[in-house]
Amino acid sequence: METKKKSSAGFVAFLALAAITVGLFLVYGNGNSEEKNKVLNNTTGTGGNENDYVSIPISEITKQTKKYTYDVGGNTIRYLAVLGSDGNPRVAIDGCTVCRAAKGFSQSGTDLVCNTCGKHFKIDDIGSGNQGPGCWPIRLAFSTGEGRILIKKADLEADKIYF
Repeated sequence: METKKKSSAGFVAFLALAAITVGLFLVYGNGNSEEKNKVLNNTTGTGGNENDYVSIPISEITKQTKKYTYDVGGNTIRYLAVLGSDGNPRVAIDGCTVCRAAKGFSQSGTDLVCNTCGKHFKIDDIGSGNQGPGCWPIRLAFSTGEGRILIKKADLEADKIYF
C-alpha cells in the first residue's frame, strides 16, 4: 500500500513539474523575448519593396483603438493599432488563437477586452506576445519609420487562418 502512495505522489509531482514547464514556455516562449521585440518593432527601416507593406500614418494613431482591414483572396483580415501610455504604437490582429477573430476586441479605458470571452488586456502589453495560456491578442510584427507604421502584407496574409 505504501508503494502505491509513493508512486502516486511521484506521479503527481511529475505532473506538477510538467505543468510548470509548459506554463513557463507559454509565458516566456523559446527564446529571448526582449530580442524578439526589438526585431518585431524595428525602427531602423523596412527592407524590401514598399508594395510589400501596409502603411499607417502614426499621426492618426491615438490612445483610442483604431481598426483596419486587409483583404486576402476573399478573406478580410482585421487588425488594430493604438498608442500605449509611453506614446509608442501597439499593433495586433483583432482576434486570438483561442477565441478566434469572430468578435475581436473592444476598448475599455486602458484595456482591450475580448468580445468573445470577456478577458481584459492592458494596452501597454499588446504586441508583447501571449502572456499566459488562453485568450491573448495575436502579435503582429511591424516597423516604424518616417512617421509611419509598416506591416508586411505577408504577415497579415499568414494570419488569415483566424478569420
